[in-house]
Amino acid sequence: MQGIETEIDASCDGEQYLSPKSTPHEQKQKANIGSRQTGSDEVDNGSPSLQSPSKIQRETRLSTAVTELPYRVYSKICLKLNIHSVFYSDFRMLGEKVGLSRDEVEFLGQQGNPTDHILKNWSTSGQATVKKFMDVLAEEGFERNDIIKILEDWVNAGGKPF
Repeated sequence: MQGIETEIDASCDGEQYLSPKSTPHEQKQKANIGSRQTGSDEVDNGSPSLQSPSKIQRETRLSTAVTELPYRVYSKICLKLNIHSVFYSDFRMLGEKVGLSRDEVEFLGQQGNPTDHILKNWSTSGQATVKKFMDVLAEEGFERNDIIKILEDWVNAGGKPF
């Protein structure tokens, strides 16, 4: 590559800019090298950016069916929601939020694990994903941040066993 000047200008914030003296092919190569040097998972190859594995795993976990959660996570959630709350922010509120009638919720409340029955019933609709469940738990009047935290910890655990 003799005779062609190429330069990378570094700004004070650490970003690199290719000078216009470089050819388009050289700019692409340097951009790829720069992304490897900075540890970026994104490579400019003319196609949409590639997502990092952790982001892909997070999205996969958010789209997981609630009934497919690991047993330890699922059982913690059921245990917490099975405990009657003075403010009804328990399995009864969950039942109403996912579309069950009060009679159905009262009947399920007589079962050994009402939250499990509600979540399994809701799962038949195909809408019971972890993301949707977190949204329901965050709704005004329900606001079960303790359970949302359990779910967020699982979603963000990455490849670590939970």
